[in-house]
Amino acid sequence: MASETDTLSPVDVYDIAATIGKEFEKIIDNYGPEAVTELMPKIITVLEHLEILSNNNQKENAEISELRFSIERLQADKKAKHEERMKYEKELEQIEETWRNESQQLAARVTQLHDENRRLRAAMQEKEGENEKFQRQSQILVLVPLLRFSLQKNFEKDANDLRIKCHEYRDRVRVLQRDLGQKNMDVEAMQLQLERLARLNADYRRKTTLNQRQAETLIQEKSDLQAQLHDKEQHITRIKDRLNTHDMSASVEGSLLTTPRTSGKMLIDMKDPDRPRFTLHELREVLQERNELKTKLIEVEEELHFYKPEAEIDDFDRPVQGPINKEPDEKLFPDRYKESGIRKL
Repeated sequence: MASETDTLSPVDVYDIAATIGKEFEKIIDNYGPEAVTELMPKIITVLEHLEILSNNNQKENAEISELRFSIERLQADKKAKHEERMKYEKELEQIEETWRNESQQLAARVTQLHDENRRLRAAMQEKEGENEKFQRQSQILVLVPLLRFSLQKNFEKDANDLRIKCHEYRDRVRVLQRDLGQKNMDVEAMQLQLERLARLNADYRRKTTLNQRQAETLIQEKSDLQAQLHDKEQHITRIKDRLNTHDMSASVEGSLLTTPRTSGKMLIDMKDPDRPRFTLHELREVLQERNELKTKLIEVEEELHFYKPEAEIDDFDRPVQGPINKEPDEKLFPDRYKESGIRKL
């Protein structure tokens, strides 16, 4: 029954109401409108409760679908941010590796130039002629500082560029990590909210199902008690009518009879179909049983009023006075049923 209530939509409630209306038409055609006069407002009230519950259920399902879509979108953003961060980290590692390789190459080049310088100096010492040695030494002495300055300048420029790129990538990684942390917090908050709504929805459905079952049981019991009370009242009315008829006939016959043998005795015509057939003791028992049924009916009505939804409970209690029939809810509260889809149907 809980699964049927979860998937019940307002259209399904209207279909149920139409089916019940057709059944009522059959009952009216067979037994007359009096057979459903008291039952019709109760059925309409139950159908309106189902309509309200189906509308609330539809809204809650839409809200849950929205939250799930938001969670999926946040998870996709989280995954994309994570992939982007991994990409930047990988690029940063590649840049650092390139910078180390270039530094090693430049250091090897400087070492090679130093070796070449030493070789040239040795070659110059072996050469004959002081002029040639002086010219070569002068050229080497001029070229070596220039070459060293050029290499050092290029090395510093490359190192500065790599250092700037490293700082930029580190800043971008920090921003991505901060955004990713915020996204994780948002996803966790949405998941907690979804779990809370799911728990509230399950609790609400469980309470609604229990109240519906108890209300159906109480309505059935109330109908049975009202039927029994109606039978008892009809029975008491017939007994009172017969007793009144008997008293009138007995007074007339007592005035006509003057013999001592019939004085103080009740004369009954055995052919009279309305002659009394019940004793005073039996009449008292029937009246006592009727009073007990009234008391039990009042208790059932109070319990049914307790299990009604809060939207249908008034600010004051309507007292039950005697065995008179209860006015229909449409007459007592016309504004409450003005916009009801069940009433329009």
